[in-house]
Amino acid sequence: MDVGLQPESIGDVVTRAGEHAGIEIRFTGHSPRRGLATSSRLKGHDQIVIAKQGE
Repeated sequence: MDVGLQPESIGDVVTRAGEHAGIEIRFTGHSPRRGLATSSRLKGHDQIVIAKQGE
């Protein structure tokens, strides 16, 4: 590849990987990002820090 992935490409990659793995739930590019934020918050991390990770 001459350039990196585009933001919208991540969703396509994650969705296709889930389909190939036989996962019936449709994951999107937002799914891992939300999972990171949820896990970080449950561990007591500051919301400001979590928000900056998602930028």
